[in-house]
Amino acid sequence: ITPIGKEGVFNADSIARFQSGDAKLSVISIEPLEVTTDIASYIKAEKAAGAKVLVIPHWGTEYEAIHNSSQAKLAHSWINAGADIVIGGHPHVVEDAELYNGKPIFYSLGNLLFDQTFSKETQRGLIVAGEFNGDKLTLTLLPTKSVNMKPSLLTGAEKTDLISSLRKNLGLPTTDTGYGFDKIEI
Repeated sequence: ITPIGKEGVFNADSIARFQSGDAKLSVISIEPLEVTTDIASYIKAEKAAGAKVLVIPHWGTEYEAIHNSSQAKLAHSWINAGADIVIGGHPHVVEDAELYNGKPIFYSLGNLLFDQTFSKETQRGLIVAGEFNGDKLTLTLLPTKSVNMKPSLLTGAEKTDLISSLRKNLGLPTTDTGYGFDKIEI
């Protein structure tokens, strides 16, 4: 596990770089609630170095299932600067998603494991696994639940409903819920 970033600061420690063969991924961690959000120059520098860029913001309004306009404005600016994907957290619930200029934005992954057992929504989360292959991005959506502080993957209708909702947000088909429904190719 590679720690990325530091609370209340955006600096060199806010970027982690990973490489496998010729493939490079730069992960940029930012807290828009506490620091400057103008990271376009950092995104552009990572892209110029040949990396795919994932921005992970700590943002949004707690317990809101729909992202706010500030989140959208920031995510769009980062994608306009060259980010390939934005995956956020902080609201403690899974928020909606969108496809902007062909790039995915997941506004909040919710909670994987947290002591907020007061509602079903705060005991739900989403793991987004991904693979870049050239310019193609394949994502696998893995909805989770936490029962008595024990996380596990969601199953059945609840899993299908969450993935359907996200696919709808992303403008993708939601009718065939069979094998591969949890995969998204962009």
